[in-house]
Amino acid sequence: MKKYILMLFVGLSFLFACNNTTSNANDEKEIRETAKSELIKRYDLPEGTNFSNEQMTVNRNLETGSASDGEYIVKVTITSENRAGREINETHIMHYKKREDAMAAKERWELISFE
Repeated sequence: MKKYILMLFVGLSFLFACNNTTSNANDEKEIRETAKSELIKRYDLPEGTNFSNEQMTVNRNLETGSASDGEYIVKVTITSENRAGREINETHIMHYKKREDAMAAKERWELISFE
């Protein structure tokens, strides 16, 4: 009986861990798209602008406390040229937090700071 309960506990723990990982991946994908839209609007970039994984990274903000806080940091590097033809790299950091009304809101993530 104890063996059965232990196996059930391990199985349920594994199931919850897998579900949490999938949820984090979905959150990161949503945040990436939200940040991309924000940057396109802010810098008047062409609509088809893409950012590679090297240009845009999305990470959970571990300094905010619990993992359920839903705060992420997006670091993005935008490369452009000045009039002299020299390449300019600008790195920006964006902080996103899950909205309180995230389930009802169209945009589940709000930009809380832009550096």
